Amino acid sequence: MIDSRTKLYGVIGNPVKHSLSPLLQNRMLAEFHINAGYLAFEVAPEDISGVISGMKSLGISGLNVTVPHKEKIVQYADEKSAEVGLLGVANTLKNENGVISAFITDPAGFLESLADRKKMFENAQVLLLGSGGSARSVAYSLGQLGIRQLVIANRTPDRAQQLAQAAVEVFHVPDAVAIPYSTQHVNKAISASQVIINATSAGLYPRISESPVAD
Repeated sequence: MIDSRTKLYGVIGNPVKHSLSPLLQNRMLAEFHINAGYLAFEVAPEDISGVISGMKSLGISGLNVTVPHKEKIVQYADEKSAEVGLLGVANTLKNENGVISAFITDPAGFLESLADRKKMFENAQVLLLGSGGSARSVAYSLGQLGIRQLVIANRTPDRAQQLAQAAVEVFHVPDAVAIPYSTQHVNKAISASQVIINATSAGLYPRISESPVAD
């Protein structure tokens, strides 16, 4: 039952109206008898600067952050976790007495999802498609898995090169290179790689039937 003490949480992104997070989160809140609600807020990129002040003025207790806001939201947070400071991306905002703190759970989630499959990364060449916020979290995690080389393909070459440099200098990946996101270069990298990771928006709503690589 919603009352004056109900806490409000949500997810921000664009697009986000399709998100199943409210269904999942509200069901869990009800299951554990937590007086809170969870909503999806579609926020345009040009409006992202107002999210933090909105959380404070409306008393929103916390937000999850998804595409395309994971990088840009960081600059507006009052406090940042060590991993957020290192990666420059965040997917969680917490409002504690008007102080908005930014956190990132993607690296831990990525590693946890591998479960007993981590051995396949040892001494492997890994092809990473994309170089946005999710790709940064993956590259950071790969530095803990003993890979041999990271190959990064992105449609914006400068971003791929910047991530490759960060992977080696900051994330402890032994070797990383950037390649053009062309069919020729990507197919060659696919043939030479033991693991391929899609960190692009291909496959996400509304591009759910789109493949990040050519058939």
